[in-house]
Amino acid sequence: MARANVAAAGFAVAGGVPADPAGVVHIAPGPDHCGRTLLVSVEPLNRSPRGFELATATLQVIRSTFAATPGAASDALIIAFAAANTMLLAENRPLATGRWERRICVGATGVVLTGREIVVAQSAPSQAILVQDDQIYAFPDIQSWRGDYVPDAPVAESHPLGFAEESMPRLYQSEAAPGDIILLCATSVGWALARDDGAVIALHSGTLLTGDLEGSIDRLERLLVHHDVCDAYAVVADVSRLPQPSRVRLALPRAAASETTLPPDHQRPPMFEGLRDWAVDLAELLSAHRAPAPISHTRQRELAAPGALSVRRYRESAGLPAEWRANLPRGSGVHLPVRLLAVSLILFVALGGTGFAVGHQRDREARAEASLLTADASLKSARENPGSAMSSVAEAERAVAVAREAGATGDTLLRREQELARVRDDVWGIRRLHNVERIGALPQGADSGPVRLAMSGQSLFLAAGNLYELDPDQKRLIALLSRGDTVADNFAGDLRHVSIDDGNVIASDGTATYARDTAGLWQRQSLAVEDVGGLRPDAPVIVWGDAAYGLAWNGDVVRFDGSAGGPLATIWAAIDESPDLELAGDFAIDGRIHVLLDDGRTLTFSRGDLIGSMTPFVVPALNSTAFLATAPFANALYIVDREGTIGANTGRLVRVDAAGDTIQYLTPASAAGDLSGDAVARALAKADDLVVDELTGLVYWVSGGEIWRASLPSI
Repeated sequence: MARANVAAAGFAVAGGVPADPAGVVHIAPGPDHCGRTLLVSVEPLNRSPRGFELATATLQVIRSTFAATPGAASDALIIAFAAANTMLLAENRPLATGRWERRICVGATGVVLTGREIVVAQSAPSQAILVQDDQIYAFPDIQSWRGDYVPDAPVAESHPLGFAEESMPRLYQSEAAPGDIILLCATSVGWALARDDGAVIALHSGTLLTGDLEGSIDRLERLLVHHDVCDAYAVVADVSRLPQPSRVRLALPRAAASETTLPPDHQRPPMFEGLRDWAVDLAELLSAHRAPAPISHTRQRELAAPGALSVRRYRESAGLPAEWRANLPRGSGVHLPVRLLAVSLILFVALGGTGFAVGHQRDREARAEASLLTADASLKSARENPGSAMSSVAEAERAVAVAREAGATGDTLLRREQELARVRDDVWGIRRLHNVERIGALPQGADSGPVRLAMSGQSLFLAAGNLYELDPDQKRLIALLSRGDTVADNFAGDLRHVSIDDGNVIASDGTATYARDTAGLWQRQSLAVEDVGGLRPDAPVIVWGDAAYGLAWNGDVVRFDGSAGGPLATIWAAIDESPDLELAGDFAIDGRIHVLLDDGRTLTFSRGDLIGSMTPFVVPALNSTAFLATAPFANALYIVDREGTIGANTGRLVRVDAAGDTIQYLTPASAAGDLSGDAVARALAKADDLVVDELTGLVYWVSGGEIWRASLPSI
């Protein structure tokens, strides 16, 4: 039987940078056990890390539910979309760690090839295009992305997944044929197409989407570049092979259909079709060296007919398939073909291997039980013997990992994991942040560069292209100074730095600082950046005591002052005198300047002289630190380690006091299968900046375009 064969090529960009489309698009490598080939794309309405996280989860739910649902493709798609809708509704309800006010919805398109049938299901917003017989069928209409679009007929309403308790996708149905082109893409691609008359003409003339998949992708990429689209994805699929076509090809209706009608002669494929085709392929490989059996001209013409034998296979009587009988030698003597021997061998191995599988499973269970007993003994030793607690915790971690790999699950494993986390927190000096919650998100495009925070009293300020102040009651950002605003006959640049000097908020775009005067008007102070050869873009510009400080490109700590003769720049701490400044990654000022090195050490300078260094002792060790967190009026430094992994947590906050004592802060650990808890456990892994207010016990940070808040536990 001929099988449906779909070839595909695609791309994705996020913020103008190439990305992996696997989280938003799925193209099945081949038909499933029911002979159905699934193509799915999803797109979150909220283009935030949380939005893409739920979009990926939606894709997984649709795939798994569709695969587990037998029967007609349309019914399976409806059930899969309903399961995804239920999952999103559950995720949008209040979380255990705090309420997340935004409701995240997802648009989706599913395309299924079943034999000669093609079914499309769609929940807006999403975009798909089907090319059949040089005709373009767009879901939705490409012109609908234009502001002046007026539909020819009423369009069936469709809500995104996660919007309402009941969500019914729009359904379309047609007959597939080799050469059909399927485009699954982001709505931004449809938007770009609708606004480009040349692209619309190329689409309908058959030159934009063709069987040349790489060429089609290249043309779509150029279209997005022309319209400055920085976030998009597109996958072009070509139906290159299908079963035998019917005599009449049904046209795809342009209008939405409320229900799907299956062909009356639709038949399910044989139950063991996959095993039989696999056996045939293996037998052909084993017998490749044999000369092909001679066949008549009539037989040659019959074999040349595309899919002729595939249709006949459903109708012939029981026994050997037609392909097998056709290769049996003619004459009175009958010999078993190699492929039949191969099938017999496969069945023998399959049945004989059952005993081996049972034995292997028993060995895994015994290994898991032994590992759990080892973990219990190691955890008991850690509690009773403080001197060897570190090594005992390490042994318990290894034992639990071995038990998990051996197949241990359920309460038996969960109880050990929870006890391991508790003992490890005590031994390693770990404290858990409380009341972790998302309180907002940055405006679109604000996270395209560094984001920095500063705190004055109870006011939180953010520099993310513009200067914002957070309104904690309304949970919204108020713009104080925007890029392009006129200040002292100059335009404010990309504001990516913010600091507090004597209670006043100071912003910087890397070439000047901006501060309010007593009348509340913004004033600009230029920085002599050219005099020091430029500043490192990943390091902050901090104003302290009417002077600004930064890191030069070579590691020097430089100071900027204003004078009657113009801006001045001086080297405040030179790399020639302190060679370790070559490893400088970040710095903070509390009257003295503390420079964080890439290896976790901290250098302290006073009046330009190195007066001390400190290497925090934590487990696991600090090997790749990210930055120093701002902590006003604190007698300690806070180091953010984005890559520190402890149990299910990724990312940590390390407090180091003047005596060198350390405390590690982690977000709460997640429970198994808790997607919301997983997001909280990894909330520090992508932190851009963080600020600590020990007076109120609050911690704020920005991670992946979202603003988080948590409470410090008592020390």
